[in-house]
Amino acid sequence: MTFGVQNKVEVIESDIRKLQRQVEQCELREKQLIIMFKMIMDKYYESHRLSNRKGKVAIAITMKDIIEFMEQLVNKNLTPEEQKDIERNPDLVSQLIKKSG
Repeated sequence: MTFGVQNKVEVIESDIRKLQRQVEQCELREKQLIIMFKMIMDKYYESHRLSNRKGKVAIAITMKDIIEFMEQLVNKNLTPEEQKDIERNPDLVSQLIKKSG
């Protein structure tokens, strides 16, 4: 193993490519979450609109329900390494909402 400048540059470039892939994965996951959240809210408003029109009682969807549903959808697509990372560093905001709801 040599310690030349060329080798250091290759290592740095490799790290940069790895970080770029991780950023792309995060951006994709963010877009998926936005779409999922929009679908949930559309379903929520649709159920309220239909229940108000027909005189039925609307089904209450809480923020806790939405967060749990989104976590389930995200966890289906996680790699084992990502699941371990989440277990080590839980999302504090969703944990707070779950405890309060």
